[in-house]
Amino acid sequence: MANQNNAKISMSILLKKLRLKALKFFIAIKNITQKLINKLAKITNLTRKEMSVIIIATIIAIVLLFIFFPKPKETAQTTASVNDKSSSKAGVLTKGTPTYKTLLPSGKTIKELGGWTRVSPSNVAPAYAYVDKIGNVPINVSQQQLPEEFKDDNSDQIETLASDFKATEKITVGNTTVYIGTSAKGPQSIIFNKDNLLILIKSSVQISSDKWAEYINSLQ
Repeated sequence: MANQNNAKISMSILLKKLRLKALKFFIAIKNITQKLINKLAKITNLTRKEMSVIIIATIIAIVLLFIFFPKPKETAQTTASVNDKSSSKAGVLTKGTPTYKTLLPSGKTIKELGGWTRVSPSNVAPAYAYVDKIGNVPINVSQQQLPEEFKDDNSDQIETLASDFKATEKITVGNTTVYIGTSAKGPQSIIFNKDNLLILIKSSVQISSDKWAEYINSLQ
């Protein structure tokens, strides 16, 4: 479950990057197309509107050609890449030690908590987790370094990420805004940023906000 959640976070971050790149790409294409239309309109008898139709139709035809008739070698490479990623995601979780600063509940050592386990696929940013309890309720606490694109405007980025997990309830613990999502059957997802770490906590049943605040405040 933790592996799937961290993969989902990584995928959400990747999609944001892809949307930004796609926007920049289409703006660049628009500018290039406009310049081409202007130049061709000057050296032909066609109007700018007619040139626009011809150029756009040509671009669409080229795109469709690449979509429906890819090179066999590239298709094979793409398929292999997808299979590699699937194998990575389905791989057995392994013990490990984060190379970045992490947080633990006050008074506990990672040895007492059973050690760190890598819960992210090998082809994405590392995320490690440990298992603890709040009262008698087991919780899974995963931590990864805050992604670079989150550092300039992390409050909005964290809120957007939290909404993907349906974590819409907000509580404040010190200077930290914590997002809580509760499913109809009881399990909860907690997402927040503390000390340049992106932290996701999962519980099997609902825990009171006071208990969550107490636990999060103990992380140091």
